[in-house]
Amino acid sequence: MRRNKGKLNGRAAEPRAFGMSDAVQGLIPLIPLWIGLGLVIAEAFPSAASPWWSISAAGLLLSAAMLCLRACPARRWVTAGGLALAALACGVFRRALSGGLHAAINDVTTRLTAADGRIRLEFADIGDVRPLLLTGIFLLALLLSAAAARRRALPLLPVMLVLAAGTAVKAIPVGPGLPVAVLGALLMAGGSCGTWRPTAVRTAGVLLCAGAALIFGALLRNEDLSAWQEAAQRKAHVLLYDRGTNVMPEGRLTDLGPRKKSDEPALEVTMETAQKLYLRGHIYEKYTGSRWESLPAEELAESEDLFYWLHEHGFYGQTQVAAAMAAAGETRTNRVTVKNLSACSETSYLPYALVSPAEGDEKRIGDTGSDRKRTDVTAFTGSVAEWYAAQLALAGDAGEAAQTYRAAEQSYKEYVREKDLQMTQESWNVLYRQLGEASGTNTLYGIQMKIRDWLEQHLHYDEKAGTVTGNGDFLRAALETGDGGAWSVTYATAATLMLRYYGVPARYVEGYYLTPEQAEQAAAGETVILTEANAHAWAEYYLNGVGFLPFEVTPGYVDPDDLDLNTGNDGEGGSLYEYESNPMSYAQTEEPDVQEPEVGKKDSLGLSPLTLLALIPLAAAALLIFIVTRRLRLRRKLREINGAEDRTAVAMRYGYAMALKRRAPGVELSEDAAAAALNELAVFSPRQITAEDRGSMDEYAKKVLVACRKTWGPWRRLKLRLIEGIY
Repeated sequence: MRRNKGKLNGRAAEPRAFGMSDAVQGLIPLIPLWIGLGLVIAEAFPSAASPWWSISAAGLLLSAAMLCLRACPARRWVTAGGLALAALACGVFRRALSGGLHAAINDVTTRLTAADGRIRLEFADIGDVRPLLLTGIFLLALLLSAAAARRRALPLLPVMLVLAAGTAVKAIPVGPGLPVAVLGALLMAGGSCGTWRPTAVRTAGVLLCAGAALIFGALLRNEDLSAWQEAAQRKAHVLLYDRGTNVMPEGRLTDLGPRKKSDEPALEVTMETAQKLYLRGHIYEKYTGSRWESLPAEELAESEDLFYWLHEHGFYGQTQVAAAMAAAGETRTNRVTVKNLSACSETSYLPYALVSPAEGDEKRIGDTGSDRKRTDVTAFTGSVAEWYAAQLALAGDAGEAAQTYRAAEQSYKEYVREKDLQMTQESWNVLYRQLGEASGTNTLYGIQMKIRDWLEQHLHYDEKAGTVTGNGDFLRAALETGDGGAWSVTYATAATLMLRYYGVPARYVEGYYLTPEQAEQAAAGETVILTEANAHAWAEYYLNGVGFLPFEVTPGYVDPDDLDLNTGNDGEGGSLYEYESNPMSYAQTEEPDVQEPEVGKKDSLGLSPLTLLALIPLAAAALLIFIVTRRLRLRRKLREINGAEDRTAVAMRYGYAMALKRRAPGVELSEDAAAAALNELAVFSPRQITAEDRGSMDEYAKKVLVACRKTWGPWRRLKLRLIEGIY
């Protein structure tokens, strides 16, 4: 007899009631889902100080209890009763929940500040976040148990959307919890089309996939993904911001090629008073050896309180020069309009001595960013000579406004010294060999003349010149291995690092330069077109009390008026122009990246024998992957030492020997003093390091390893070889 779909004997089929066996089946996909959510919640809200497994266990227990209730006759009251209970708890414990909510919001704002470098006010009246966390876990369990009981994936949608949105805006950290939670959601979605029956094979598969997702997430968090991230960011940057032929490298120095030729119109500039202009676009503070970068948001976030205080007192690095001019009594201003025609649209191109900050700058940490929509600004007229004069006038002003400004400037100057004196070890070594030792106090004018004289003697301007760096340091390739040909990027990079070497805070800038000749030909209010031929790179230095000013060293761009600024040598305001050379405190001594593993508290969670048996192969595979990864990293580091040039190899091999000796404190060799002296020569001395020196350091490292192994017991040797991967 033929039956119609959905009918039995001509009558509609009654849906089967949700029973205890269904509750058990519905709980299976919730296991990886709650494990993932526990990991995510524990990382997202560190103020809760709750281990992830306790969050996962609480969620699973609550979900199991609610699934059991849904298998009882009172199933229709579970959702309503759960919501009523949550509402009652919110009413009774509203103060505790309010304080916990404030603490949770502070956790999120701290992470967002570390992601985008913007100031966010935090709640002062915070409480314990755990009552709020328990309430959230209860509501999540109510939602997920409803999804499992009804075999519907739709209730999971808001949870997945929150995870996706939080990860996209970096409010939720990327870690092992995300892939595990996604796995649980997929399992639940797959079971929504029918009954998910927990056979032994399926259960083992779920646990194996959860473990694999856990390992994948951990590797995703710990692995260095900078290479592909940089490539992806570069492609996105070109797609979003580059509309024309931009001739500047935007900080990238690896294998720098010749300057591109292009007369494509880039900016349209209109001024009330025609004058030469440096239009700052990209301002970079961090030198890596292969590129210039902006300070990462995580590092900027450490100065959030400082910039909140500075902005509350009306002090902005973007307008510091103008504030100094105003405090010194200057009143002449110039209205400047800059229209972007085809230049990189990621940033604005703004002159020095801006009068007012951009909208939103009060929330920005640091002073290198700008609103890319800002085109019409007011700036003080004048150039470097006038800004020097303002410094002296401000220093002699005893008024309240000047004192307030100087107090804020002193705090800002400490920040600048911390961030804008950093150098890599290799760049410091290059400048030590080329400039000699920098010690004591030097006048700013003397420092600038030394830099200009050295660059004039050793480099020559050549727009066709390129710098082949490979994987090496750009400054070393430009100053020591090339033929001396250079264009503005090389000159600006060298000048910035040389200023830092002598103790002067400095930054690297790319933008556009409106020349004095172009300014002379333009009438007041006339529009001037700047093409890519006006694209330029220069250094800027921090003038005490005033702010960052341009330091021009590229031949053909140096203004003669900026060469006669010997203000500090006649005793008038001399201390304002003096800088203490202490470059080694800003260069980090490098050694092979052999680190001890992080040691943390172990989480214990009772596991059933079946689960433990299923996890044994997974744990063995994870251990094998870990050991292989450690061995490959050690080989890579040793290959780097073997492939390095003699001076670098000696220093790196000595660092490796010291890493071994730290794990065997009692080991002493007769060659220790000689090896230490050779390392000092390699790091600090301009004396040539020979292949014989390298061989003796290699032999010393071998002897250290032999001596250390004799002090280690069998288990210690096994741990150091397989777990730490030290030899």
